[in-house]
Amino acid sequence: MRFFVRCPLYILRLTRSRLLRIPHIRRFRFASKGLAVAPGRILDRTDPWTDALVNLSNRGRDVGKQVCLHTHFNHPNEISWITKAAARYLFKKGVIVRNQSVLLKGINDSEQVMERLIKALANMNIQPVSRFREPQDSGCLHAKLHVLDNL
Repeated sequence: MRFFVRCPLYILRLTRSRLLRIPHIRRFRFASKGLAVAPGRILDRTDPWTDALVNLSNRGRDVGKQVCLHTHFNHPNEISWITKAAARYLFKKGVIVRNQSVLLKGINDSEQVMERLIKALANMNIQPVSRFREPQDSGCLHAKLHVLDNL
């Protein structure tokens, strides 16, 4: 079973206190654009969110369960020095970070851009796991890609 949540602090605490005890749930994936849009928050020692995530990740590992942070970088230009510092901090603390990208026409649909993105993510110990095409009913007509363009 997978839980897809946007990660307010109370969800991290609830997961640590209750959901990790459920035997048949083995993997937890928290989705957040935080690393991409507000990496300074991860480095802010006065913000309890990161400590809660690190504690949850460590507790999950202690009980044999995987806890991952899934973030969303779509272009290498989204990565800054502070993003790298925040990713390095999470890596040092043992938090698994993965990336999901949305394939956007004219933005990241070239081989060169995706290669740069994947290399930049790998250099930050972030695992690129998937690329999504924008859903046909999303209202983002300007970003739509044809299926044949992705082959």
